[in-house]
Amino acid sequence: MPRVMIAVLAGLLLAGCSLAPNPENTLSGGIMENEIKESAANDTLPGILLYDFGPDSESWNSVDDNVMGGVSSSQGRIEDDGTLKFSGTMSLENNGGFSSIRSPWNPIDLSGRDGLLIRVLGDGKIYRMRIRSTATGREIAYNSFFETQQGEWTTIYLPFETMVPTYRGFRTGSGSLDPGTISSLGLMLSDKQPGEFSLRVDWIRAVSEKEIFPEGIPEQEAGS
Repeated sequence: MPRVMIAVLAGLLLAGCSLAPNPENTLSGGIMENEIKESAANDTLPGILLYDFGPDSESWNSVDDNVMGGVSSSQGRIEDDGTLKFSGTMSLENNGGFSSIRSPWNPIDLSGRDGLLIRVLGDGKIYRMRIRSTATGREIAYNSFFETQQGEWTTIYLPFETMVPTYRGFRTGSGSLDPGTISSLGLMLSDKQPGEFSLRVDWIRAVSEKEIFPEGIPEQEAGS
């Protein structure tokens, strides 16, 4: 049975896109694991499928630090195996240090869903999921950091309620994300570590916590 990692984001104090995530401000409490509840009727995954990156999927557009004078570069490409590959080169030249991609603007009502479930193949870096909403516009993004394992496929749960709204990298008082107004998803790397990076996404689903944690989210281990 597959396992799910929970990205716990609490007390985040964003100070611009140059922020390097650390346990004090991004992954407070670390990451917990728990088995995903499989459907009682069949072997399908829980929730609503948002993206599976088939041959007819739209590309995700790049937005890198060149908008601020940097020289980092990235691309979001649909691979032949049906995955989204977010890859590129991070550079710190000209005060740069971030790369991102985002999906086309496509409003969808996800009322009643508690978060996103994503399956990724990572490189050991910490990435951000970024969500934009019709309620707050294209300039404000709701952020959740998630950790990847080098060369391993992992399934990660990102709760909507923990996502932090930012405007150009700075935290705003926009309130909590309304799942009924989600319009665009994005991925960002802003770890200030120069060099190549690569993240592949198999699928993204919107889920309720009852579907994946029927007995409730497990408490974190003491000292974690």
